[in-house]
Amino acid sequence: MPPIDFYLNIWNKLIAYCKNDREAAYMLFILVDHRLIPYRGVGIGVSMSDEEYAANMQQIGESIFEDTLYIFNMHYEQKTQYASLLVDKLLSLEDRNLQTVYMSLILKVVETIMRDRLKSSVEDA
Repeated sequence: MPPIDFYLNIWNKLIAYCKNDREAAYMLFILVDHRLIPYRGVGIGVSMSDEEYAANMQQIGESIFEDTLYIFNMHYEQKTQYASLLVDKLLSLEDRNLQTVYMSLILKVVETIMRDRLKSSVEDA
């Protein structure tokens, strides 16, 4: 969807909700979640059932995931070294669904690492 259509859609809904009171609609528009502005047409991403996710996880196998954890536990000088090794693992998977599940695993690892670091820094304070 082009950005202008996105904004017109929001504006028309606000005008209808405010019963054509343009000032009220404008105030609501200002209060809209600012993470949505400016609009970026990035799509909605891949969606799958829990069963599909589990089947893809099984297809990825423990070996790739264990390699990924190993990469995260290594001490490389540059982030590009970590990134290139993870990209190699990602590209070794033959289809988009497998790649998507793999990326979700990477996100989970990163979230866990960040949570542990935050918890540690709070405990040390």
